[in-house]
Amino acid sequence: MKAKHILSALSLIAAVACDPEANFSVKRVKIQMEVIQTQCGFCEVAFKTNKDAYYYIAMDPVRPDFDPVKNSSQFMNLALDYAYKEYINWRYELLYQGAPYIASFANHSLKYGEQDHYFKYLRPDTEYWLYSFAVDPESNRPIGDLNITTVKTKAESDIEMAFEYRIEGKWDYVYPKSIDGKKLMADVPWVGATEDSLTIRAAGSRVPGEYFDKMFNEQVAQQSANVFYGIYAHKNDGYGDGTTSTEFEEEHTYYTAIAAFDGVRSDKSFVIHKFTWKPGMKLFFSVNDKGTGGGWDPLDPDNYPQAQ
Repeated sequence: MKAKHILSALSLIAAVACDPEANFSVKRVKIQMEVIQTQCGFCEVAFKTNKDAYYYIAMDPVRPDFDPVKNSSQFMNLALDYAYKEYINWRYELLYQGAPYIASFANHSLKYGEQDHYFKYLRPDTEYWLYSFAVDPESNRPIGDLNITTVKTKAESDIEMAFEYRIEGKWDYVYPKSIDGKKLMADVPWVGATEDSLTIRAAGSRVPGEYFDKMFNEQVAQQSANVFYGIYAHKNDGYGDGTTSTEFEEEHTYYTAIAAFDGVRSDKSFVIHKFTWKPGMKLFFSVNDKGTGGGWDPLDPDNYPQAQ
């Protein structure tokens, strides 16, 4: 009934570590939903409750043959059953790995308090039901009314953004900016990856652009992309924050691909930078540095074009 939820590494850590004793009230809970922005492939929504309470949120494609308001009890129970099934699978994996503490269903799958949430992997030009409802964390059953509205995504992405990219030693930094570089764009999701040129060649890719296209397309299909917002810093020591295993090695050549993420990797805001790493190096790519164009060398006459 609904798209599979994907947890980023940071979200997973927060879910495992969150306080299971949060206060709640199950009586007369009112949930306010404010759509901040609707794009081609994502929707940003702010949620607010009139009192402390656990609640469930989701966006599902509209089903013309079903009336969620008329069948609200069935609709809410189906949504929670799906969420609980996903929770059990997540819980099983952590138990198998020997995790010392597993968050409850409420702390893992439900929201609490004010939230600003991005629904990702949406389809363009599609109507969705945006909905929420309060949940009793003891019985894990819906309580109160179903809040629901219809939201339609844009037919095409019109997001344009650029990126500043900085390297200092083993650290690299990404700054999503407006096209002119004057404004930080912290409210648009983006994706990025850094790969050794040896890895790209070993994968059989003709050029880096082909490699990253395939990588991002697979991540979209599996809904497994590491999606970022605002400024991002990462230490390329093989560990970092768990989003990549890249470790900078002296005199190795690397390619870093960065793109806006409006449901899919955006061609309008896609850049690939090339550099050869040295210990202690400092390197800065501004929004005006157009990168390699996807090829092995920016001056290569057979430069690989960005996908259209």
